[in-house]
Amino acid sequence: MKTAGTGKLAVSGFGSMFELDVMPGKEVIIDNSHVVCWDSSLHYEISVTTGGGGGGMLGNLVNSATSGEGVVLRFSGQGKVFICSRNRDAFLEWMRKEMAGQRSNR
Repeated sequence: MKTAGTGKLAVSGFGSMFELDVMPGKEVIIDNSHVVCWDSSLHYEISVTTGGGGGGMLGNLVNSATSGEGVVLRFSGQGKVFICSRNRDAFLEWMRKEMAGQRSNR
């Protein structure tokens, strides 16, 4: 989705919202699940991190495709990226585990 023009724009993320400045000559790498929006002037690439899990590039790619883990956005150029502090899916998974633990302790 792309926006253009003047005026105010409302965006939403999970947790607190932070604004990062990307400067020329500096690459900024952000976990895909935390990126909310960015300036169209920025160049970005989607890539998969090598998490050291021993699965190699193919294993990391499959893991990223199925879980979303390890997928990052690499920004360069000059502009702003807005990120949120929390990952909704990770939070829900944590809540499920906490609730299951409380039920088993009864």
